[in-house]
Amino acid sequence: MQCIFWETYDKTFRQFQSRMNKATLQQDEIFKKFMSLVRIHCRKEREVAFYAEKLFITPRYLSFIVRQVTRDKSAKDMINRHLILEIKVLLQTSRLSVQEIALKLNFPDQSYMGRYFKRYTGKSPTEYRAALGE
Repeated sequence: MQCIFWETYDKTFRQFQSRMNKATLQQDEIFKKFMSLVRIHCRKEREVAFYAEKLFITPRYLSFIVRQVTRDKSAKDMINRHLILEIKVLLQTSRLSVQEIALKLNFPDQSYMGRYFKRYTGKSPTEYRAALGE
């Protein structure tokens, strides 16, 4: 599971590493720290303000930096992408029920997680898991 997260992080970071200048170095360092925090806390924390506070910057500045580094993704998008990856990994590699996964990832209930997952993947968690077995 960690390999998937590290691979995603590594690809994202490498993609933008080539365009370094003095200002960009600082932004890239903040982005790197942000992605590390997301990897650690995305199961419980989904708000940009939480990560901005940890980095001692404003949520608006964090969003600006993430958009600069990724060129099109917001900080919230990056948090959501990692959370969706986390859900996919749990659906693929565990025998936990969808309800247990929802509880583990701090969703209010299974239904909310199902709607959240479907919004980003186009499939419900149950449909996604069933498609893996095909």
